Amino acid sequence: MKTKILSLFVAISMGFACTSVKDIATTKLNVETKINSDNYTITFNYVNPARLRPHHLTSDYTLTIKGDTAIAYLPYFGVAQTAVYGSGEGGIRFTEKVNNFEEKRNRKNDGWDITFDIKAEMQSYKMMLNIYDSGSSTLYVTPSNKDAISYNGEMKF
Repeated sequence: MKTKILSLFVAISMGFACTSVKDIATTKLNVETKINSDNYTITFNYVNPARLRPHHLTSDYTLTIKGDTAIAYLPYFGVAQTAVYGSGEGGIRFTEKVNNFEEKRNRKNDGWDITFDIKAEMQSYKMMLNIYDSGSSTLYVTPSNKDAISYNGEMKF
C-alpha cells in the first residue's frame, strides 16, 4: 500500500514539474517575442523612491514601448530640485520618441537590459528597464531635475 501511495505521489510530482517547465519555456518565449516586436507593456505594482519608503501601488501604472515611441503613466514620489510652473499633472507622464535605445541580453542570460533616453517638453529622463525571462521587470528612472526612482512590475501578455 505504501509503495502505491509513494508511486502515485511521485507521478503527480513529475506531472507538476513537467507542467511548470513548459510554463517557464512558454513565458520565456513570450517575453522574447514581445521584446523583438518592439511592442510591449509593463504594468508596475511597486515603487522605490530615493528618499521615501518603498510601497505597493494601488492603481495601474504602465510603461509601453511601441516601435520608437515610449508611453509612460507613472507616479512620482520624491524631491524635485525645480518645479515646472503650470504643470498640475504630476508624476511621470509622456508619449515621446526614444533616443539612444539599446537592448541586449543581460550578463546572466536570464533577461534583457534595455536603456533609452526621453526628452519630454519640460523634462528629460534616463530610463533603464530590466525584463527577466519570467516577465518580471524593474524600471530605473533618472529625471533631469528630480530624485531617481524605480518601479517593479510584470510584462503584460
